[in-house]
Amino acid sequence: EGALSTVPFIGARMLHPAREDMEMMLLSEDQDTPPEITKMSEKFREELEKTETGSVALLFKDPSSSLTVKIVGWKGKISVRAYVPRNDRLHYLRLIGADISSFEINKFKERKQREQEREAAKEADANKLNDKGDIQPEK
Repeated sequence: EGALSTVPFIGARMLHPAREDMEMMLLSEDQDTPPEITKMSEKFREELEKTETGSVALLFKDPSSSLTVKIVGWKGKISVRAYVPRNDRLHYLRLIGADISSFEINKFKERKQREQEREAAKEADANKLNDKGDIQPEK
């Protein structure tokens, strides 16, 4: 998204969310309602209230390490959203130590479930045809 190139040139629109704030914004998918400003930490909420609606740079610095996460976002009238692609979103969530279990999918379980659903659909279709009398069962 170009955050690494543009963030150094942004002054007044640079905001500093706490870890919990950053996690809340990153866990909010694009189709979800964005997190409300009232749910943010007090310090971050004060920064947001001083900032006009529009694009913002979100700069998270982990106090226990040298980790710095720079992303772009949008500050609305009552909400704030991080504009990060899904794959990058998962990466940033891992970096800040957030729980990402809701995003993890077991590919093998998913494949097995799809196969079971297909078999059930085939059986249902076969039963419908047999019930109509269109196909006679083999003897």
